[in-house]
Amino acid sequence: MKKKIPVSFLFFLLPLFFFFFIHYAEEIDDVWFLLAHGRYVIHNGFPHTDFLSMHEGLHFVMQQWGFSTILYFIYQHFGSIGVLFLTLFFNVLIVYFLYRICMIISSNNQYYSCLIASVIDLLLELNFILPRPQIISILLFVVTLYLLERFRNTDKDKSIYFLP
Repeated sequence: MKKKIPVSFLFFLLPLFFFFFIHYAEEIDDVWFLLAHGRYVIHNGFPHTDFLSMHEGLHFVMQQWGFSTILYFIYQHFGSIGVLFLTLFFNVLIVYFLYRICMIISSNNQYYSCLIASVIDLLLELNFILPRPQIISILLFVVTLYLLERFRNTDKDKSIYFLP
């Protein structure tokens, strides 16, 4: 017996469809900055002085070293299309957890959950779903909200004490 895919799941295709038209890895200047930092970390270790900007020689702490290293590794092996698909992967996870949050809040109303998750993701895509470290922050924020809603008012609610 074949399972039918609900029409409401077509809403998920909307943000993923627009994702390819809104962003492309080579059009974002920060990507090249992050790739250069990632390359430096892989080949030379953590930098302690700025080597890229007009403040060359200025002491600083490279906060985005983890994301830069992953981004450079992906770019080195798959090129700019790999960077695009890495960003798309994080976007798919964000849409999924937004959907799960909406399902909890709407008492399992699939149609509205898909619609609301897609609209929120489209709004995020316009400015925030970029190959930058903030996509991991957005994902962690959405997962945290999901876990808080999931275990709210249940017998397992004490397990969220360890969430931070």
